[in-house]
Order: sequence, then structure tokens, then C-alpha cells
Amino acid sequence: MSATSPGGGAPTQRAGQPSAAPGAEFRGDIEGLRALAVLGVVLFHAHVPHFGGGFVGVDVFYVISGFLITGLIVAEIERTGRLSLSRFWARRMRRLLPAAALVLLVTMGASLVLLDPLSLGQTAKDVMAAGGYIANWWFAHQAVDYLAVDIPPSPVLHYWSLSVEEQFYILWPLLFAGIASFATRRNIRTFMRRQWAAAVAVIAIASFALSVVLTHTSQPYAFFSTPARAWQLALGAGLALSVRFWQRVSTPLRVALGIGGLGAVAFSFASLTQASASTPYPGFLALLPTVGTAALIASGIRTGAPTLVQRALSVRPLRFLGRISYSWYLWHWPPLVFIAAYARRDVTLLERLGCVIASLLLAAATYRFVEDPIRRSRFLGAVPRRSFAVGTACTLAVVLSGVVVPSIAGGTGRVVAPPAGGVALPDPTAASTFPPGTYIIGPREAKSDRPVLYRNGCQGLLVSAPTQKPCIFGDTRSSKTVMLFGDSHAAQWFPAVEAAAQQRHYRLVVRTRASCPWYTMPDFQVRGTTSAACRQWQRDRMAEIKANPPDVLILASIERFYQVRAGSAWASEQESQRTIGAAITSTLPTLVKTGARVYVMHDTPHMDVDVPRCVARNLFTPQRCAMPRDKGFAFGGADAKAASTVPGAAVLDFTDTLCGPAPRPCDVVRQGMVLYRDSNHVTATYARLFAPRFAALLR
Repeated sequence: MSATSPGGGAPTQRAGQPSAAPGAEFRGDIEGLRALAVLGVVLFHAHVPHFGGGFVGVDVFYVISGFLITGLIVAEIERTGRLSLSRFWARRMRRLLPAAALVLLVTMGASLVLLDPLSLGQTAKDVMAAGGYIANWWFAHQAVDYLAVDIPPSPVLHYWSLSVEEQFYILWPLLFAGIASFATRRNIRTFMRRQWAAAVAVIAIASFALSVVLTHTSQPYAFFSTPARAWQLALGAGLALSVRFWQRVSTPLRVALGIGGLGAVAFSFASLTQASASTPYPGFLALLPTVGTAALIASGIRTGAPTLVQRALSVRPLRFLGRISYSWYLWHWPPLVFIAAYARRDVTLLERLGCVIASLLLAAATYRFVEDPIRRSRFLGAVPRRSFAVGTACTLAVVLSGVVVPSIAGGTGRVVAPPAGGVALPDPTAASTFPPGTYIIGPREAKSDRPVLYRNGCQGLLVSAPTQKPCIFGDTRSSKTVMLFGDSHAAQWFPAVEAAAQQRHYRLVVRTRASCPWYTMPDFQVRGTTSAACRQWQRDRMAEIKANPPDVLILASIERFYQVRAGSAWASEQESQRTIGAAITSTLPTLVKTGARVYVMHDTPHMDVDVPRCVARNLFTPQRCAMPRDKGFAFGGADAKAASTVPGAAVLDFTDTLCGPAPRPCDVVRQGMVLYRDSNHVTATYARLFAPRFAALLR
């Protein structure tokens, strides 16, 4: 799910002009390197074969930006003795904000036409975060939030890395200007350079250490957050501060650096998908493209003739793509998201390449008529406050669009006011009695209709620490205990189990964690994410059950998405199911021996759509969102089949209630209620209707 930024800090000098300081001159090979990086990103997002590691273009761009921006800052300070922060920030605003705002506004307008109302509301929030330059933190939070797993890709997801760079452009000149101010009063330029280098080195080391730690404890923040990415920008800055050293490097070494650096970047584009499947990214893996980019840049800091690699990167087509790389980066992602949302099917490679070409044309036009004219405007450049006014206007326009556009779309169907005393809960197997498009629990309400476990911290997250809060519900003073144990497909039944525990006077212990099953098995991943913390959590819970066995143990886990390791690779879903079946049959006897009455739940049907969003698009024909029963259980209930072979364990199968009598499809709306909050979790309101089924187990 990555998206990248092509940097925004190229010097405005053209070839042949004298440079203000070493390293600040125009570099045609860097323009070509930008082209390679943006090509990797675009082709990766278009799912073009052999570009599975193109997401590391972000690493390439960050090193470039650190090198160029630091070179400009150092050149101005050493030339004038000070850094004009207002002019620096004004140049960045003219360079970045108008084109970025244009794409955000067009994206917001297209979302109004192409997206369902629920997705439109989410996109509006994303657009406002992007316009406020905090998109990286916004998306990091959403990636950590397990509830966001089924949110479709945002059409402005790629703005996260722009936010990282914009935050860098605010803070980085303050660091250098502060050190320069301290040193200039003593007129010690060498001291100033040493202090800059020391500060950059400390930042790089601390940031890289943070990246490694977060990669294994909170991977989304390692990927999206500015502190965990700062080391890549700092590495580029280190090159800018050491240009005099690199100018003295021999030609053979420059050649070796160029070839090795280009090879490292190319290898990263082609291979890091497979590597990052077993080792989370960025972490140590990010060293390969980052150091490779630094080597490429260093090989071009020269006093002699350019090497073969520099000449290859400086060819005219690559330089053209590098020149428009910022605009192409801005435009390339929204069409890919919109075509998938509009088609509502798997988009072909040819269609995705069509989106790539269309975005390239839009990029060329944006560069020609928006980006370059505003950046070079003498009127705006004459007085910094004019650029600030343009930047402020761009930001306000984007934020305003995020507020206004969703209100134009309106709601997602009228919600029936519940009767006095609360919502009347209908028979879960009954047919719909409300007019189409009129709901007691409508699409918008269903999307947020989750158990209280998600608000009180009792539902652990895949990326959180393996510790477990003491989550006790029901009749907390009872001597009888029922435990709910498993992943989110156990947590979804909490409202029913809690009501049953209250009725039957049981103490309810909740032990649930997102994407972490109750059974133990070898290394596994969920949608490309691994978690060692899950295995530790499983071991702790098993020890807890053995030490204090409950009277009743209810187990539930998602049937799909767990992918196990097969040798050095990851097994297919079908192969993983066989391993999961074996894990169930090997774990269950241990639980049965504790003396608890053990129940394993047949999994919930899996829809091939996000149900609330689908219903919002089909208010008057919600049956279009219904799922044939054979598709809802793609693996035929492998979990229940495995559990049924273990003596002492019983299977809870709610399929006929969830789907109705065979062969009718699995419903998504009944008696005015949307039944699912995403593609595979039932709403808390619907789950509560099953309380009598659980109460029968606690007699």
C-alpha cells in the first residue's frame, strides 16, 4: 500500500550557470534518477510485473531531497552569512502547493461522481489531512487501526510522503539556520560545518534506530512517520556536507559507486516485495535502496568527465520524466483507485496502463501550465508574502472542498427513528419488512456499529504489544466463567456472549486480538503483515487457560487471510488451509483437557464487497450485494470441519441463520438492518440477536 513523493527541492539553476557552492549545481543525472524512481512507483502501483519493489522509490526521493535541499541551504548561508527562512519557505510553497492543491480539488470532485457516499466521506477526511500536510500521520493511524483493514485505498494515499517532505522543509532550515546563527557570531565557518555534520549524524543514527525498532513493533509508523524516515533525508544531507571529499574520489571508484548504486536500486525495484514479505519494511531492508541512491549521487559529485552511469541517467527522455516527476506523481494514483471503484471488479493490466498514460499526459499539462509558471513567477517571487498568500489560498480551498463536497452528496438513506425504549430487534431469520432504502440500522450506522471492545482497549491490535488488559464482563462476582478467545471474528460476537453471560450469571473473560487466531501454528502473515507479538500473545493465553480453566470456552477465528510459510516462501490460501486445519486439530486437545466445555464457531460468511458501501450504492436494490452461500465459504468451513474431528469439542454453526435456508444467498439486509459493518464482520446490533443461542450453552 505504499505511495511515494518525487521530492520537491531541485535547484533552479540550469546547466552552464556558475554554482553558488559545491553540490548546489544542476545535476542532469539526478533528474534522470528521479525519473527512474517515479517510474518504479507508478509501475508498482499499476501492478506491472517485475516492479513489485517499486514502492522503494520513496527511499530514492528522500535521499535526493535531503541532498538538494541541504545543498541549497548551505550555499545560501556560506554566500550571505544567513538563511532567509521566509524566502526559502516561499519558494517551497510556489514549487509544491499549487499543483498539489489542483490534484486534490480534482480528486474531490471526481470522488463525488465515482465513489459511494461512505467512501466519499472518508476521502474528504483524507483530502483535508493531505491539504493540511499531516497525511502521513493520518494514514499511519488508519493503518494501525484494525478497523481500517477493509477501507478501500484512498485516492490521496500517495500524499503521505509529500507530508513527510513538507514537514522536513519546515524543520530542516531551522536546524541549519540556528547553528549558523550561533557560529556566525564567532566567525568560525569550519566550526559551523562541523556542527552541521554532527547534528545530521545524530539525527541519522537516532532515526535509523527508531525505524528498526518501529518496523518490528508498529510497522505503519515506521513506514509513514517523519522521525522514522528522517535518516534517509539526513543521509542525502550528509552527502551535501561532504562534497569536497567526494570531489577527490578517483574515477575508478566513482564508476564503481555508480554501477553499484544503480544495481542496488534496480535490484530493490525487482526483488524487495519477496524480501519484505518475510522481513517487515522499512527497517534494515531500506538500507539497500537508500545507500544505493546515495552511492549514485556521490558518484556524480565530480570534477572530471561524467561516468557512463551519469551519461545514461542524463539522456533527454529520462530528464523529461524527471522534470515532470512531481506532477506525474500527483496524478498517477487517483485514476488507478477510481477505475477500480467504478469497475467494481479486477481491473486488467491494459486498463491500468491506460490510467498510467492518462496520468502522464495530465502531468505534462500540469507542469507546463501550473507548476513551472507559478514556480518561476517574478511577481510571486519578488515578495515572500505573495507566495504565502498563494499557499494559504491553496490550503483553504482544499480543506473547504473536504467540508462542502460530502454535504452535496447528502446521506445514505433515511434512518427510521427507533421506538421508545430502543430499537426493536427483529427475528434474525425473518425477511425484510421495511421499504427498500429505509433502515433502522442504515449503511452509515452499520459502518461504526462495533462492539465496545474496540473502544475500551480490550480488542488488541495486530501491531500492539502482546500484553492483555484484564477484560471482565457479565456477572463479575460469579464463580462460573465463560471465556471468549480468538481474533476479531470472536470479538464480533461479544454483544451476544455478554448478554448471555448476564442472563445466566457467568463471569465473562474476553481474550481477543485482531488477526491473531486462537490456535497455534508456524510463522504466518495476514495481508502481508507478520506479527511475532501474536505468537507471544497466543502462548500467554494458552498458559492462562491451563492455569485457570474456564467452565465454557468459546473459540472463533477468521477462516481466510492467514497465510503460512512453506519453506522459504508463503503458501497459497488453499495450502494454508490445510496447515490451519492441522493446527486446529493439534491445539484443541490441549484445551479440551483443561476440563472446559469447548465450542468452536463456524466462521462468518465472507462477502466479496464492503457491505455498507455496497448498500449505500444500491439503496433500492440491496439484494445486489447478497452473496451466494458457496462463495461466502470459499474453503467450505475448513475450521469447523477440523474441529468436528476432535473428541470433546463442539461446533457452533450459525450458517442457516446468517444466510437463511439453502440455497438462498447470504443476506446483507433484513428488516431494515444492514447486517455487516464491512465484508466479514456482523454489526454489534445484529450479533446481539444471537444472545439466546449463546445462553443455551451456559445452562
